[in-house]
Amino acid sequence: MKPTVLSRLGPCVLAALGLLGALAAPPAALAREQRDAGHPGGFVVLAKPQAPGSSQAARRRADERVARALDALLAAEHALRHGQQPLPGERRHLVDGYSRLTSAYFDRLQALQAAVDKARSRLQSAYAARDALTS
Repeated sequence: MKPTVLSRLGPCVLAALGLLGALAAPPAALAREQRDAGHPGGFVVLAKPQAPGSSQAARRRADERVARALDALLAAEHALRHGQQPLPGERRHLVDGYSRLTSAYFDRLQALQAAVDKARSRLQSAYAARDALTS
């Protein structure tokens, strides 16, 4: 009896159908278990399936956060540098011809310095969050 084309292609067709069946399975079912030869049980249960490109999106958001924090720090440092000069009303003139800076001047400088410190800490936390994604 001569073998037919279908009988010769039978194993290939079955393998192809099995592959198509695996591809048609829902991604969550495929993500639940993954074969791992190095693991003693042979299977690893994945904690959470990742959407394709989600790590790239997270890195992009982290980079944008770093850029915004850096811009905020530069703006705060610029405001501190240009805020060194007393504004009108922050200098009190004395009788003997000298002048003294008021507490409003020092309060304003302290607020500007606090803004720089806050922006610097936000930048450091943005760097740390971005570094945590890459490691």
